Amino acid sequence: MKIKRPKVLCFTTSYNRPYHIYNCINNILSQSYKYITYSVGICTNTDIDSYKDLLSNCINDKRLKLSFHQNLSQHENYLYPIKATEYQKYDIFIKIDDDDIYKKDYIDYMIDNYFKYNKDVLSGYIKYQLNNNCLYKGKFDNVGGHWHEDLKSQTKFGMPFTYVFNQKALKVLLNTTSDELGQIHIFEDAGWRRKWRENKITSKVLDSIDSAIYNIHGQNISSKHCLIDKTIEDKIYITYKHFDIAYFMHYWWQSYCFIDKKHNKIFNIENNHYGKFEINKNNIIINWDNYGTEIFKLDSNKIYQYTQ
Repeated sequence: MKIKRPKVLCFTTSYNRPYHIYNCINNILSQSYKYITYSVGICTNTDIDSYKDLLSNCINDKRLKLSFHQNLSQHENYLYPIKATEYQKYDIFIKIDDDDIYKKDYIDYMIDNYFKYNKDVLSGYIKYQLNNNCLYKGKFDNVGGHWHEDLKSQTKFGMPFTYVFNQKALKVLLNTTSDELGQIHIFEDAGWRRKWRENKITSKVLDSIDSAIYNIHGQNISSKHCLIDKTIEDKIYITYKHFDIAYFMHYWWQSYCFIDKKHNKIFNIENNHYGKFEINKNNIIINWDNYGTEIFKLDSNKIYQYTQ
């Protein structure tokens, strides 16, 4: 049942990104949907006055709740701006990431869909990605690569910067510690997803959101390895009868690899690593001689992107 005017809390954490948080706050306070509280937690020890000067044009907006604190774990940094409010009185929580772009109708659109589908968590795949100041159109469904639990589970979630959730989903997060999440994954959002699944949280993923744009700028925590070189579209895929040469993008390296199709062997030209491989549709599963198994997916630019 739709609440006539839900109480909405948008929340953001930010660390050492004053330019991004300035634009982010202005994005959210300029939304067509005005009935929000926007709680922003800024992790800093020394620059409080500088931040206040930077944000002076919006700091008096009564909807904005600004707090400063020491840098904590990723999980606690995200929960800090929620805990800084009387969060028990809110109906909907909207996760806003400081470096992404939210168009004017984003909150309106997400609230409408939240009540339309009536799930605990709403999120979405997105239509546009800003990467190294170039805008790409497609269907973007992950941050930095697919996690094996997300691929196997029937309960899907969209891009983390589009999470919209209720008190039930929040309670799961509040009852979860950073230590618990650290045992699951290096990034908090993967841990959130496992905990939500374990607690039977329901989810709806919108197929193509065009009112939020994922921004990869090279200083992202989870996806800086996905920054596209200005010449990335010049990377070539060479194929012959018995071998291919393809470009691979990993968290820690980017390189051409020689794919010996006759003997099912692969050679990384950059770091001299060898391995064996299998190809399943657009996925190549590599068993490296030195450090185990990895999976890459061939994208629309004919580049193999690391997934797990």
